[in-house]
Amino acid sequence: MHRATDEQSTGKELGTTEVGSALRLLPWQNEPDKPCLLSSDDPGSPLSRVADTMETAQIAVAGGVLADAETVLTNPLSTRAEVEYIGIRLVECLADVLRIAESRRLRKDPSASSSASAPEKSEDADA
Repeated sequence: MHRATDEQSTGKELGTTEVGSALRLLPWQNEPDKPCLLSSDDPGSPLSRVADTMETAQIAVAGGVLADAETVLTNPLSTRAEVEYIGIRLVECLADVLRIAESRRLRKDPSASSSASAPEKSEDADA
């Protein structure tokens, strides 16, 4: 079992390694925009269990942030700072949940390539 970086999987689908073991997209990143991958034939390995626990926590946090967002966004007395803060938190949680969904999709269908479904980041927010 070892962690693989995206450089090790360049040119290959994100779902498999050269020896055929499945790669798991972990719920954290090495650096911004650099996925952390786990190569293991054992879905019950210690690092897989840590990833499962972290995914559960991230989903729970996202639920809490969503509830907070509903409160802030429906309150006409919410300040601009509160709205901006909850917006930032929502973006963070959405990124976490999308990473979890992608990881689970790849584990369900290891032949699927993550690059085909990855949304492009837009630098023009006014578009």
